[in-house]
Amino acid sequence: MKKIVFFVVMFITLSTQCFSQELKEYQNFTSNQELGGEAKIKECSEIIVENNSTKSFKIEIDEAGDYFIHFWILPSKDRNGNLSTYTVSVNNNMLLEPINTLKNDWHSATLKNNVKISLNKGLNIITIHGTTSNFPNVEHIKISKSLPRATIDSSTYEEYKNKIIKNISLSTKSIQQSNTNFAYTTETFNFQNISTRTNTSENPLYNYEFHLNMTSYYTFYTNVYFERGQEVNISTTGINNFQHFIELFNSSNPENYSWSQLSNSNGATNMSITIPRNGNYYIRVRSYYNAQTGLCNVNINNENIYDSVTVFSIGVRSTYDTLETYNTFTCHNTGDPIIYIQEGTSLIGNIHTFNNNIGNIGLFNWGKNAYIRKKFERPVHAVLLSTATSQTPRSTFDLYIKCLNSNILHQFPLLNEAEAIQSSPYSSFYNCISWSGGITSYWEWPLSLNSIYFNPEPIVSFDNFYNARGFTREGATLENSVIDLYEKLNSSGYMEFTHAAIRKGADNNAHGYDWESKPGELMRTFHPRYALEGNIYGRICAHYIRNNSISRTLEEEIADGTTVLEYTSYNSEDSDYITMKIKEID
Repeated sequence: MKKIVFFVVMFITLSTQCFSQELKEYQNFTSNQELGGEAKIKECSEIIVENNSTKSFKIEIDEAGDYFIHFWILPSKDRNGNLSTYTVSVNNNMLLEPINTLKNDWHSATLKNNVKISLNKGLNIITIHGTTSNFPNVEHIKISKSLPRATIDSSTYEEYKNKIIKNISLSTKSIQQSNTNFAYTTETFNFQNISTRTNTSENPLYNYEFHLNMTSYYTFYTNVYFERGQEVNISTTGINNFQHFIELFNSSNPENYSWSQLSNSNGATNMSITIPRNGNYYIRVRSYYNAQTGLCNVNINNENIYDSVTVFSIGVRSTYDTLETYNTFTCHNTGDPIIYIQEGTSLIGNIHTFNNNIGNIGLFNWGKNAYIRKKFERPVHAVLLSTATSQTPRSTFDLYIKCLNSNILHQFPLLNEAEAIQSSPYSSFYNCISWSGGITSYWEWPLSLNSIYFNPEPIVSFDNFYNARGFTREGATLENSVIDLYEKLNSSGYMEFTHAAIRKGADNNAHGYDWESKPGELMRTFHPRYALEGNIYGRICAHYIRNNSISRTLEEEIADGTTVLEYTSYNSEDSDYITMKIKEID
């Protein structure tokens, strides 16, 4: 299936009848080189030209020869129940055998009669051909000289779907029995509320919203090319009255071309749209209740029919105003999360923008994290998430929302504008050393004669401070460090300590996508590890890790600021819902 990307998009309208769009994606394959088997998948691209659609994989082979190939594919079926068939070309040579699709669900399919393909040493292009109304939903391919090793493992997806099938009846029954708490107009359970932690000083401890260790799952989506003026009808039916949304939005301009519809009390929708613009459109189905899975049937123009597709969504209600540029991103992820930002002021909002893989935009390798940096022209209602790939349907990640830009760029030329993200505003109450020890109430400098940590040996002064906070230099390396200490050559020709930065894992505070610093009185900022090296602070010279041999009580950590409690209040409906979900746990 199409992996949603924004970092390379080429949109060319040739005429009313001739349209070309290309989308390229490579981050998922460079992060998961095992996907291709004996081939390395370098990138994939999707192209729609007039009545044809293709999905091409650029692969690299170490040894020329004949190979088996499998496709992780979701074919639709037509109104007569016939599965879609797709032809394949290798290095522009069309094969006689089509893909032998087996079922109307995600599965590993090979070419008809298990024929092999001939590949050259080095780069090769494998292309799956479809039509504009029947795009080849292929997430990836796998190649091997052995047929068993070329088969793509489907166990994780099947386990995910079987768990939904097992639990859907119980879950649906519970909701039906408690329908007074789940009216369609009730938004309580559609989004996950997040509390922003604050301290008692003049500045917030966190100037953003966040959720750590979040989990999302794959939900059905597909892409179809529609022409201007075309009448499109999309109908869905939730299995066992499963309540859900259907969303339709233009892949290159969702801000202006997006629609959404909520299922009725029987779990059914029927969306009819007259398409206003030629282009590639995504059709996505997501759950109505937050963090709930289910199954739906999907019918697109009575041409592309999908039975019992998996449906999920998790969301965070968050209101973005139209005055600021906001940064919303995932980090520390497993899997492949997608961010969708929903506009509007009500439950049924439209997709405003979305992102899967941002790629590299500076010094930090974002990998398969999603990142949206945008100033919104209309109010935003929520941030929605799901997982991009069906074969590995589960993602865990940290989510950061409504992060403002940092203004410390003029001090640090290596810092990229898109990666300088504010975590707390200007403050003279505390500095970099304070924050690296979890302190916001005072300014700490261990080399000061007034500091209780002072020692004539400079590094010992810092050791004293960090030891008291539960850190040690012993055993700390570049790889396992959670605190970095900086030094530079001063005007007298001596090395002097200048700065400290901290990252996730040092304490129970949130520290962004890579490292975080509080440069003097300036804004506290998320940044790539080496972005602050240079004339101001010099270079990283020492490292600290958690000292697990030191036992500290929760009360001690709260008292010194190392641990901050997060408070969340629940209304009666929240409590009822939590109680019900606990009872469903096997």
